[in-house]
Amino acid sequence: MIIITGTPGTGKTSVAEELAKLTKRSVVHLNDYIKKHLDVEYDPAYESYSINTKLLEELDFGDAIVEGHLAHFIKRSEMTVVLRCDPKELIERLERRKWNERKIAENVMAEILDVISVEANGMDIDTTNAIPVECAEKIMSGHADKVDWMKKYSACLSTDDVETLKKIKSNKC
Repeated sequence: MIIITGTPGTGKTSVAEELAKLTKRSVVHLNDYIKKHLDVEYDPAYESYSINTKLLEELDFGDAIVEGHLAHFIKRSEMTVVLRCDPKELIERLERRKWNERKIAENVMAEILDVISVEANGMDIDTTNAIPVECAEKIMSGHADKVDWMKKYSACLSTDDVETLKKIKSNKC
């Protein structure tokens, strides 16, 4: 099983589909599986579902590619890939999804602080200026990217995530 994880908006679904073509594997969209098979609660304040990640640890999808921002909680995998995206580009991608400012800010901060990368301890792939097939080929070759958004955006950080978001958008860092 290959795990494709990352902050929302980094390209997990697109890259997983391209990787599936290259490897002749099926793709499991973990968020769909969770909503259908596991006990989740919708949290309107965060406009997202809440789940006990312990429920994911023992999932086994055989030889599939499993994509989702929680996929790295699955213990059994042959490879874990963390898709990364420059926070400035990530803002644009999440705005195109019509996400609210607070939700965008929360996810951009998670990307800057390497939250999923640290949790997953996998191979980082920067999707910022790459098309999905290029990312899939990079995964196949085992070539990881060195990603350090903290270095680039540390001057933007604020105790208020929305303020950080506004600084990044206005190029004030």
